[in-house]
Amino acid sequence: MKPNQAETFLSARIKLLKRHLLEWKTLLINQRTVRVFAHENIDTLPSLYCNAIKASADLSIRQASRLGGLLMSQQEELGQMKARHQQEDTDLEQIIKISEENSN
Repeated sequence: MKPNQAETFLSARIKLLKRHLLEWKTLLINQRTVRVFAHENIDTLPSLYCNAIKASADLSIRQASRLGGLLMSQQEELGQMKARHQQEDTDLEQIIKISEENSN
C-alpha cells in the first residue's frame, strides 16, 4: 500500500472512531440522565405519600412507565449503535482490503 493511501485509510479510521466515541458519550449522558431521574423520583415519593396516597400512586405509575420507556429506548439504541459500529468497521476493512488488492 502506498504511503498516501495508508494515510487516507488511517484518517478514515480515525474519523470513524471519533464518531463512535461521540455516540458512546451521548449514550452515557442519556443513561446518566435516566439514573438522575430515577433517583430524584425515589427521593420525592415518601413526601408525596404523606400528602396523598392516590396522587402518589398515580405519579409512581406514570414515572415508572416513563422510566421503563426510557430504559427500553436506550437498550434499543445501544443495540442499534453496536450493530452499526460493527457494520461500519467491517465496511472500512473491506474497502481497505480491496484497495490493497487493487494497488498490488
